[in-house]
Amino acid sequence: MDQLDLLYRAFLDYRKNTLEDATCQKLRKATMRASADKDKVESRRSKCTIEEDWILAIEAGLPFVEKAIMEERQFIRQEGSVEPIEKVRHVSKDSVEHLARHGNLITRAPEDPEDDLIPDKLYIVEKLTNYAVYENRFLYMLLCYLRDFIDLRYSKILELGNTYKADMTMTKTISIGKRTITYDTHFYEEARNDPYSKMDQQTGSLIDRIEVMQKTVSILLNTPLMREVSTAPMLKPPITRTNALRMDNALKQALALYDYVASYQKPGYKVEVLKKTFNPFPETMADEFSELVVLSSFLVYEYGNNLKGKLKESYEAEEARREAEAAEKLCQKLKELKERIQKEGIGVDEYLLLLEERNHYLESAMEKMAENHEKALAEQRADFEKQKYLLKEEYEIRLAEEKANYEALLDAKTVEYENEITLLKETQEVALAEYKTECDEKIKDMAESFNIRMAEQEDKYNQMSAAYEEQMAENREIVRQTQETCDELTARNHDLKAQLHGIRAQHGLIGDEEDYSSEERYEELLNELLALDRLVGQEWRKAKKKIRHEYLWRKPEQ
Repeated sequence: MDQLDLLYRAFLDYRKNTLEDATCQKLRKATMRASADKDKVESRRSKCTIEEDWILAIEAGLPFVEKAIMEERQFIRQEGSVEPIEKVRHVSKDSVEHLARHGNLITRAPEDPEDDLIPDKLYIVEKLTNYAVYENRFLYMLLCYLRDFIDLRYSKILELGNTYKADMTMTKTISIGKRTITYDTHFYEEARNDPYSKMDQQTGSLIDRIEVMQKTVSILLNTPLMREVSTAPMLKPPITRTNALRMDNALKQALALYDYVASYQKPGYKVEVLKKTFNPFPETMADEFSELVVLSSFLVYEYGNNLKGKLKESYEAEEARREAEAAEKLCQKLKELKERIQKEGIGVDEYLLLLEERNHYLESAMEKMAENHEKALAEQRADFEKQKYLLKEEYEIRLAEEKANYEALLDAKTVEYENEITLLKETQEVALAEYKTECDEKIKDMAESFNIRMAEQEDKYNQMSAAYEEQMAENREIVRQTQETCDELTARNHDLKAQLHGIRAQHGLIGDEEDYSSEERYEELLNELLALDRLVGQEWRKAKKKIRHEYLWRKPEQ
């Protein structure tokens, strides 16, 4: 049974007992008249009208997105490495080309010259399939965008279209005889996903289409291709319009769908608030709402005077009286029927019907007794739960006290430990200061000793540098003298060779078989010529000096 049906049936059963009662009628009428203009009930529902343009655009574009995904675009990525020959299972063209360029991979010749050359290592190529091409990443980004685009609008439409809100205000002051009741209440309710509000929606077919789009996008996102592409970095706008996106029809339509949803700025729906107000209440409604005052008054009076047990006893006694009265009436009917059967000879069927009715009554009485027993057990369980709750409260109070004592002890210990820590810190700081001073003195002594040693090493270095410079100067002088000697010897050698060639040429000892056309022989002959020129110059200068000495400077004879 639906909850609303159950509550409606219970309210009708309640009204059966109070509707004709004079006291209840009097209190209800007084309640209805009191401040009737302040009684107010207001309900609000949102009617959501979905715009169909974005639904049509997505429905038209999704088949092309699915077609583009089914094409499974990919590119082949090659990865190569040089591996030992034992691990090579397949030799490709790339392996042979690599071996032709890297002969160092063949380190030994076969023992038999007729055997094949086998390298120690070989280049192998592994071809890997990669689906993270730009177009696939674009499709994944588009599907994610569509998922968020649809979910945002779908959730908002459901939230607005299936929400029910209601306010109720009753403020009354009622005087009946010696009783005065002041009743002031404010009631507010907000229910989401309300079934009766959903039934009022005129856009059920559009909502179904939106749900189909949601499922389609979810299925496409869970395809193997999209799951693999999801591991690649997500694309970010703007989108590069590659040749495939511009030329392929499916990708072209998918790109058009992306442009549409990316530029769509409207919410995609319109909301109309439907308000219904009752102020003041109609007569029937006011009479039913007055039952709130009557029932509230009874419950407050019952619990305020602790009458639950007494009223229960009275209720059970009244129920027993009514059952006994009903049983007495049934027995009287059976007695009268028996007399009529004896006097008038009526049919046995009517008598059996009355007996069956009495049996049903007895069965009902037994069921009620069982229910009363169950109620008693329930009340005992409720009392046990109440005692349990009280014990739990007492335990919690004691636990709170123990916790407070523990926290106080903990705080005291914390303060004590903090004082000890502070003292230890002060002691440690003093020791650290003393140790720091000692270390500073040691560092100062070590620095002075280091500076002295560095000065000594610097003096030694300067002395060694001076000695090295002197030695290098002597070596340079020796090299210069040696070079001069070598130059003199080289020149002397050329002179002697020139003289030799001159003597040989003078005596006709140079034959035609000797070739001076080569570069080396030509250079040698040229050096000899230069040496001969120098020799002629030197000898000519000596001859001129001798001539001057003998003829020009000689004194004439007396």
